Amino acid sequence: MAIPYNPNKAKENENTEFKPIDDGTYFAHVFEVQEGREVQTKTDKLCDIYKVTLKIDGDKHPEYKERRIWADVWITKKVKVSEGGAIPPEKDNYKFHKFLESIDYPIDKKIVEENGSKVETLLIPGGNEEMDNDAVVGKPVLVKTKSGKWINDNGETMVSVDVSQWHPWIDGAVTAPAVNIADEDDDLPF
Repeated sequence: MAIPYNPNKAKENENTEFKPIDDGTYFAHVFEVQEGREVQTKTDKLCDIYKVTLKIDGDKHPEYKERRIWADVWITKKVKVSEGGAIPPEKDNYKFHKFLESIDYPIDKKIVEENGSKVETLLIPGGNEEMDNDAVVGKPVLVKTKSGKWINDNGETMVSVDVSQWHPWIDGAVTAPAVNIADEDDDLPF
């Protein structure tokens, strides 16, 4: 049986315009993570992009209930790649460390000798493959966003929202991770 459909009525009753969230500070939870791609930058660094989807907390921000923020977390794995590669200086992974710190990610520590003194150093994951996604998804976080404008291939001005700062959500509770159906396929009998 055919279903009657009038596309003009659909447009009248539907808000199809996407509006980016305003610049601001938002309480959110890590909803999903994906391994991005490995890139070599123009400044001769080898980096992984760890893709994080945040869901804005509807109790704290009812006007943005269920809205998402997509963030790329850059992990600098090596510098001076064309010269064989070297361990990156701390400044290159500062934002990555702030992300890990904001979600209370478990980080191992090691005592190393520096200039004749013993110093405690952190052993952060060395790329996407070393990230424990189960220790990330569902974690509460406080983020500050900033929008940027860019021109697409059609010459239209577009707006994107980026996470400019990561902070712990001190009294935020961990939420249950979303079920990834792809992970559950192995248990299906068909």
